[in-house]
Amino acid sequence: MKFFKFKILLVFVYAVFLNFDTNDKIQTPVVIEIYKLKNNKYLNNKKNSDFENHLIFGQTKSSEINLEFISKLKKAGYKKINLENDRILEISKFLTSKKAGVNNYQTACTKVFRDLIIFKQQNKIIKVIKICTSCYSNEVTTNEAESELLLNFGDYDYLSDKLESSTSLSLSKNYSD
Repeated sequence: MKFFKFKILLVFVYAVFLNFDTNDKIQTPVVIEIYKLKNNKYLNNKKNSDFENHLIFGQTKSSEINLEFISKLKKAGYKKINLENDRILEISKFLTSKKAGVNNYQTACTKVFRDLIIFKQQNKIIKVIKICTSCYSNEVTTNEAESELLLNFGDYDYLSDKLESSTSLSLSKNYSD
């Protein structure tokens, strides 16, 4: 009986330690940061840089997701919002559950991406999701590509509620800096 137990233990040790596939990677946690455009003075400023125009109104390119992205983001008028972990996890799960694609509708208003959700892993930006809840538009930018999330109007209303109700206290505290 001892010999049988020893064989089982040996098989277990072999399976766990010796048969470890080198392609298996230990996943490092993803950190989510939420930024909000702090005021509207940047919206009418014709002296915005190309980066700021792309960031606030238009298409952010994959090549712009680099080490200076956060500092340029802050210079463009965005402020990091500190939320409770539960709220961030809720928003993150909601967004990552949606499929990427291209929406088949056009908006009548000018897109103003006031909310940005940044996904970082090992201090490197892996994804930026820009949201315009007033005109129901979004943009997803990674280091490899640009796309959109397939969201319906109810999804934008949900995000607007989560981002606004969670940031109203933070905004009044943070914008007074």
